[in-house]
Amino acid sequence: MSDYVVPTTRLNAKKEAPEAYLAMLGFAREANDGVEPKIAELVKIRASQINGCAFCVDSTRGMRRRSTTPDGST
Repeated sequence: MSDYVVPTTRLNAKKEAPEAYLAMLGFAREANDGVEPKIAELVKIRASQINGCAFCVDSTRGMRRRSTTPDGST
């Protein structure tokens, strides 16, 4: 038996459950308050790895690439 998981369509939470979506955004804002941006990003990447969300891992790494200078510093 294969361990391959067939990708499914992503849920558009903003459209399907706007109140919950806004609550999640508010929670994320409060959770990041006072946390260094680099640490917050590492937490997001690790959570994405634990959840098995390759899309999320790739998108957070892309944000990191866009936020650094050509020599790799921020």
